Amino acid sequence: GVVGTQTQLRELQSLIKEGLGYADKAELRINGFSTGRNVASGVGDGRLRNMFAGVTKKATDAYQAGDDLWKIHNFKFEQNKLKNAFSRNREEVQTYLQQKGRLASGEGVSISDDMIERSIKEEAADIVRNTVPNYNLAPEVIRELRKAPLGNFIAFPYEILRTGANTISRGVDELASDSAAIREIGLRRLTGA
Repeated sequence: GVVGTQTQLRELQSLIKEGLGYADKAELRINGFSTGRNVASGVGDGRLRNMFAGVTKKATDAYQAGDDLWKIHNFKFEQNKLKNAFSRNREEVQTYLQQKGRLASGEGVSISDDMIERSIKEEAADIVRNTVPNYNLAPEVIRELRKAPLGNFIAFPYEILRTGANTISRGVDELASDSAAIREIGLRRLTGA
């Protein structure tokens, strides 16, 4: 997934669910303090819970929509960069997509325009998934650290480090491409242009 994976929102949702006692892991004790059902049993039941759930659902949907729009914009932007590169030199970009494992290669392999379009979409989605913060890609240990006294939003700094490293790695790989158009994309990625 590219959309529906906003880092801070996922952490906040987990904290609320566990705090109100309607998450599986809500029975935990952290540093000797009860969490979940024992702490919020009065809030977690009845009309107050339902009212709170309705309000938070609307707020969550609005917050998530903004993040998803940004990810969709990034996807379209990356897709257009690859399409433009492809229009400049079909063979070079086709070879690049084959090297990335997005297209079949070898003698006698026929590659249609639909296959290239699908490959460009897959590559653009992979770029966004790995260069934009994505809570679903944070390891379980990072997600569990939010319960420690280090702070609640520990996945966000992790995602900044992960996406920053991935952006640099992708830019370096693109600079090493045989395609001049892909090298240009890599240079722009690394210089922030």
